[in-house]
Order: sequence, then C-alpha cells, then structure tokens
Amino acid sequence: MQNEQITQTAQSEIPVSPMLILESTQDSFISFTTEPELFVYDNKGTIKIMDEECNEITIGSYAIKTVDVVSARENDFSLFEVLDASTDTLEYCDLLGDDPYQFSEQLINTLEGKFHYYIDPETNIESLLILDKLAIDPNYRGNGYGLSAIDAIMRRFRIGADFIVMFPYPLQYIDYSNKDDPNCQVTKLEEKWSKPTKISTDVETDSQKLQAYYARLGFVPVKGTKLMVRPPYLRVG
Repeated sequence: MQNEQITQTAQSEIPVSPMLILESTQDSFISFTTEPELFVYDNKGTIKIMDEECNEITIGSYAIKTVDVVSARENDFSLFEVLDASTDTLEYCDLLGDDPYQFSEQLINTLEGKFHYYIDPETNIESLLILDKLAIDPNYRGNGYGLSAIDAIMRRFRIGADFIVMFPYPLQYIDYSNKDDPNCQVTKLEEKWSKPTKISTDVETDSQKLQAYYARLGFVPVKGTKLMVRPPYLRVG
C-alpha cells in the first residue's frame, strides 16, 4: 500500500471530557472457518466516565465489527459473500464494485480524492473496521461524549484496519424486536438509549444530521452510497 503519510487524528473537533473508559464484553471466537460470516468479528461494550470521586458511570454503549479480508480471500470467499451473510453487514455491500471480490472505484476514489490515501483494492486491503452502533444515555448528551467515544473506539481498534466505515442510520428507526441477541446486555442498553432527545422528523433528515455529526471526525460520504469512510489516521487541519 502506498499512502501519503497521515499521522494524527483530527483532534480539533474532539471536545475535552472526563476520563472515558471503553469496557468490552467478553468476546467469543469460533475457529471453524467454512462459513463467510465467521470472517466478521464482533465487539460490543459499554462507555463509562469517571466522576470527581473516581466512580465509574455507564453513559453509553458501542458495537463494532472487523472484517478479515485476507482470511476470507484465502478461504475462497468473495467480499460479497462475507458482507451479505448477515443483516448487520448487508448495507456494506455497497462498498463493492461489479466484481464481488473487489472494492468499488467509488470507495477508492473517495479515499484518494478526499485524503490522498492510496490503496490497492486487489492486493493490499487486509481488513476494515466498521463502526456499527453508538448510543449515549440521553441524560449525558450534549457534553461531547459521543465524539470522544468514537475517537477512543477508533484509536483502540483501528490497528491493522485499512479504512474505517460507518452507515449513519438513526438508532430510533431500528426494530429491536428482530435482533439476534435480544438478551445481550449491551443490546438492551442500546435499545433503551436509542430514543431521540428531540422530536424525530424523518429518517432521511435525521440521517443527514448524523452525517454532519460524523463529518466532524473526518468521515466523508462514499459517492452513490449511504456510507461514510475515512482512513484510520488523519492529519490535523
């Protein structure tokens, strides 16, 4: 991969906040690798802050996914098969071109045009990080915790990822009755905190607001999709 050197995260948009803690739930890993969905690794957890008396307060939850592109290809699975295997990653099939094994020209051009970040879609993409969901307790919104949490998540999990992608979809429009893991504590918290603090208008308008929110951390839209992307590292300014 040939990349223009990108050394720092866009810290100018990240507000100063108290100590923030990411606490992952215990991961389980299945080593049997003959199904395409097994190349998508989930990680969920809670977001906590420390108060003045050093007590931990849970203020949010997060869910991310790492897609192991190299292993999928080594096992003769196309990227389409991997992303299409679950409803949670289906939307990310829009990252692909006509060839189900390759990422799209729109994605490559977005990274090159917006960031001067060059990747070879045929050989040099090893993995990608999906920022799946982020929920903040309504009682703690408006303090910059969301942006701080996203930045912390990216710094913690971006190692080895060739790019970071998200689908900015408002959580209040998700039907949680159909979730695969309704008893998961993180999913329960996410559903509880998914309610908007302001009256919702419509999904399109609320999605545009989310796009503007995530743009503060450097994410840009991928042309022709509803997805947003950025390199794992960004230069300030």
